[in-house]
Amino acid sequence: MNDARSPSGPRKGNTALAESAEGYILVRDNGETFAFGGVAATGRLLANEISAPVAGIAGSPGGDGYWIALKDGVVHAFGNAEAYRGLLEADTRVVGIVATGAGDGYFLAGSDGAVSAFGAARVYGDGRVQMPGRRVVSIAAGFAGPGMTVSSG
Repeated sequence: MNDARSPSGPRKGNTALAESAEGYILVRDNGETFAFGGVAATGRLLANEISAPVAGIAGSPGGDGYWIALKDGVVHAFGNAEAYRGLLEADTRVVGIVATGAGDGYFLAGSDGAVSAFGAARVYGDGRVQMPGRRVVSIAAGFAGPGMTVSSG
């Protein structure tokens, strides 16, 4: 097993990041987590829990937990992150996850522009970002107040 502070070995796929004032956690496509600074990795995905590559990670309040989202829309909760259940459109490929400012929910973004809200997160409008001819590639917390921002590539 790798030291939690040093992600060694061959790099495969993407790495995602969840950060807090105390430190940050990285997660690889294979569900392996690495903690840096004053936060602790409170869990990792087991091989039988990975139904698709990792799409992203989002931290819960206080840095004591996190959600790991898979590209097929499955989300796993660790530490003090609450598990929320919901449905995504069957053909939506998740490209990212972002927690609400209060940490009481999260948004998932699909490459097709679909945005889904879980927990106390709220999507206003029809939940689809319109960018003709472009795919959504990431999601980030809103800059002012509640909500989120998506970007395309």
